[in-house]
Amino acid sequence: MWFRRLARQARYRALSRYQYYRAGQLKGRAKQRRRDLAKALLKVPCDLEFRDAMEAARGLPAVDLGANFGEVAQRLAETASVVHAFEPDPWTASRLRANVGHLPNVVIHEAAAGAEAGEIELFRHVDFDESTGRHCESATVVAAKDGADRGNSVRVPMLAVPEFLETLGPEIGILKIDIEGAEVALMEALLEHPVLARVRYVFVETHEDKIPELAARTAALKRRVRWMRHPHVNMNWW
Repeated sequence: MWFRRLARQARYRALSRYQYYRAGQLKGRAKQRRRDLAKALLKVPCDLEFRDAMEAARGLPAVDLGANFGEVAQRLAETASVVHAFEPDPWTASRLRANVGHLPNVVIHEAAAGAEAGEIELFRHVDFDESTGRHCESATVVAAKDGADRGNSVRVPMLAVPEFLETLGPEIGILKIDIEGAEVALMEALLEHPVLARVRYVFVETHEDKIPELAARTAALKRRVRWMRHPHVNMNWW
């Protein structure tokens, strides 16, 4: 009888461990669903705000940091005098050129965006080789980002954004920043630089959900810009 009792205990323990594992999975999925819902709820008002900004900044230069395939750059080109689109990954940059390179007022820069100029390692997503088109937008210069593959990286030039903005004239319409975790250091630098006063609208996507160690600095930035009148800063870009 003793072996039957042991067998029952073994089945119970295995089932309990499986149930615990499954509960953890479901909890993780529920958390991700809440994040997705929050983004979806923010997306509509943010997009309307972006459209209003495009119209208000008509005729002024715009900058798209993290242009990816060029969806936002193409929209900006409808109203901006010139759009400077930055994309550091060579593979993605080639698709960006194919999509918007023909537009006369779009200038493509194959470089990362940062507070200082130089060279930097760009880490691709762990599933980049299997699903390049889906995961190319996840490339990051922040090695700690969730999904970054330290074994699959490319060395890319990095442009100093504050100095670049100074070359665009006395007024800049829109600055969009979606640079997969590097936005925190860049925004911290821009807030201390006088060139930010030349920009009318700033739209930033943050990535503290993928880089938890940036959560405190991201929250501090959001508090700092919340009541800024100029430029208008939206840190809930999707």
